[in-house]
Amino acid sequence: MTDKMREEKEQLDLVMGKILRVGILLSLIFMFFGLIFYFFSGQQVISLGNLEQFNPVDYVKSHSIFDAVTFMLLGAFMLILTPIFRVISTFIIFFKTKDKMYMMFTAIVMIIILVSIILGFIIEPK
Repeated sequence: MTDKMREEKEQLDLVMGKILRVGILLSLIFMFFGLIFYFFSGQQVISLGNLEQFNPVDYVKSHSIFDAVTFMLLGAFMLILTPIFRVISTFIIFFKTKDKMYMMFTAIVMIIILVSIILGFIIEPK
């Protein structure tokens, strides 16, 4: 392994670590503030009976950004996006380093994630 390859691997490790730390930290901050808003707002709890009909996108559209549940949903959304950003940044780094094999594997993972997201919006569970 050449020095350039070793340096690129270390750069990749640093970028991946930063992305994961920032994503988790942002998610925790939003969840924490959502919990604080919840305790001080006196907002009703979403019951498990209503959970089957709960649509997070509709909920966020119909409520204020400073709603407790909206904040917690945004925190959960950031937590979901963290590994997706990691895959995208990995693809970019492999593209820059011209590592075609790993770039292809990462592209396949990105396509699987994209298809899953699209199918999740098209096909609603019953």
